[in-house]
Amino acid sequence: MPLTWNEIRDRATAFAAEWRHTKDEDADAKSFLDAFKPKLDSDPQRVAFLFGLYKHLTELEEQALA
Repeated sequence: MPLTWNEIRDRATAFAAEWRHTKDEDADAKSFLDAFKPKLDSDPQRVAFLFGLYKHLTELEEQALA
């Protein structure tokens, strides 16, 4: 059964709290993705979509800060 948006939000919030002290995104990328995937019900298409969204939002944030 797919997760509801509320479940996704709750899991993402908990996940962000677990990873808040990460300093090097490149060094932690594989561990991050391995830990992130189960939080989204292990649906590869959903993971790919949300990771793409994350990358896009990160790029926008970097542009805004530049």
